[in-house]
Amino acid sequence: MEKLNRDITGSAASKGEVHYRGYHQGQWRLLPEDAPLDDVNWIDVRGRISEHDWSAIAAQLGLELNVLLDKVESGQHSQYFFDPQCEGIIARVLMSASPKFNLVDEAEENTDLVETLNNTKLSLSIGQLTVIKTKEAVLTMTNNADALADHVMKRYHEADETMDHEYFIYLLLDSLIDEYYHVMIDMETRYELLEDMILIQKSTKHLGALHDFRKTLFTIRNAASNLHDALENRMMDREGSHSVYMRELYEHLRSIEDYALYFREGITSLIEIMLTMNDNRLNEIMTTLTVFASIFIPLTFLTGVYGMNFDYMPELRMKFAYPSFWLLTIALTLFMIRYFKRRAWL
Repeated sequence: MEKLNRDITGSAASKGEVHYRGYHQGQWRLLPEDAPLDDVNWIDVRGRISEHDWSAIAAQLGLELNVLLDKVESGQHSQYFFDPQCEGIIARVLMSASPKFNLVDEAEENTDLVETLNNTKLSLSIGQLTVIKTKEAVLTMTNNADALADHVMKRYHEADETMDHEYFIYLLLDSLIDEYYHVMIDMETRYELLEDMILIQKSTKHLGALHDFRKTLFTIRNAASNLHDALENRMMDREGSHSVYMRELYEHLRSIEDYALYFREGITSLIEIMLTMNDNRLNEIMTTLTVFASIFIPLTFLTGVYGMNFDYMPELRMKFAYPSFWLLTIALTLFMIRYFKRRAWL
């Protein structure tokens, strides 16, 4: 059997890395330079590598270079593909780039929600996983998702000298979907904080945060929906003994889609509540201003009348005209304030 071309790993023109791994006695091992291709279970490509490197990999796996380059191109949506040479899945990887959120302790009722929300910045790291299965081995390419491959390598610890490619692909996709769940848990915590700030503290200053939240939910639901369709297509093409693996992932993705849709509806409701609160607050302000303006309208009228410079105004020459005017204005003001309160306008 042809020996492995180790120039792929050490090529100076390559920005990424290529690892040839074999699975033996329950452990992964990095294969030496003289390892035969029969021992290769997993070709792990990370980042961008040169076309020359891809050409060497395509020759080793018996694939056409154009077919391989088309499948590993970055920026693709999740999909399933099948041809006589290989089959595989392309999936978007969503991972939380920030530490997991700390849930707010119910006993700490005096926690500053504004400070907590500011400390829980939601940032998604978006990558791509391409899995190609051939008769010889499984090829994976991770773009900005190397941690996913490392995690799967640790999970695959069964003491078996043989390599189950179908189960390995299941672990890859299962770990990817687990990251979707972790992101949704982070989103749930942030949603609860926003909900408390809007409904409990009556805060109306988070419209931008709600808009960003809704866009992030759209990204998650779109990624889950595309991968859901890809798995459905794979299940339709392959109804064998391993279809139970994909069926489980299929149901998990459906629950994530429902989860994201539920939060999107909740965010829409919060936005409507916030806009309603803003309208109500504006109405209260206008009502208060109108009431005070109504109180001062008759006072302004009296002031205007007795401020006129006419000679024959009998009230102006009365001995108690000035204190009488003040008694009249004070009594009129108190009467109007009491009237407005009885009508619940104040």
